[in-house]
Amino acid sequence: MLTIFSAIIGFVGGLAPELIKYFNAKGDRKQELAIMDRQIEAQKQSASMHLQEVNIQADVSDSAAVYKASETKLTGYKWLDGLIEGYNSGVRPSITYGVLALYISDKFGVTTNKYTEFDESVLMLVLGYWFGQRAAKFAFGRK
Repeated sequence: MLTIFSAIIGFVGGLAPELIKYFNAKGDRKQELAIMDRQIEAQKQSASMHLQEVNIQADVSDSAAVYKASETKLTGYKWLDGLIEGYNSGVRPSITYGVLALYISDKFGVTTNKYTEFDESVLMLVLGYWFGQRAAKFAFGRK
């Protein structure tokens, strides 16, 4: 009986280190998979951040191109450059004053034409642009 018991203990004792190695390897593989999942997630976030960076850079370069295209081309003649600058700086305010004058003349009954909802929306668009531009200059510190 002792012989059979010793044989069973010897057999199980020989399997114990292999079982321990098996369970350790299984835990190691599970940990490696978790690490790989985290690396994949980090790569996805890195790619997403890079894409956002590229989009922001494209927006900045588009804005720079628009500003560069809208710059006044100087001719070298002071009187002509002054005339061009005066014209360019007066177009939008002139349109604003004209729209505002039409609105005021309608409110005081000077004109016979009725001011429609569309006309009012144009006035609000113009005024919103000017006051929105002023607020943006204040908020972002631009000239």
